[in-house]
Amino acid sequence: MGTYKVGDNVYDVSLLDSEAQGLFGLLKDAMVKVQVSNNDVQLYQAAAQQIKALFEDRLTDEAITEDAEEAEIVVEG
Repeated sequence: MGTYKVGDNVYDVSLLDSEAQGLFGLLKDAMVKVQVSNNDVQLYQAAAQQIKALFEDRLTDEAITEDAEEAEIVVEG
């Protein structure tokens, strides 16, 4: 049985019409995908930060250039 809460009211989705039940299923799927996507973003951000730190540890003064306009990745700060 699926339930849906709005304010103080809790609705038994099985007692709604078939269209509402279908919409409820879509809503649940969408909410799960949003959570999974948010988790993926956090993972990618953490990975990017670690890769950036490893990369920046490898930077040398000999590699400094004056061609700032052509930079493919710009890191502020």
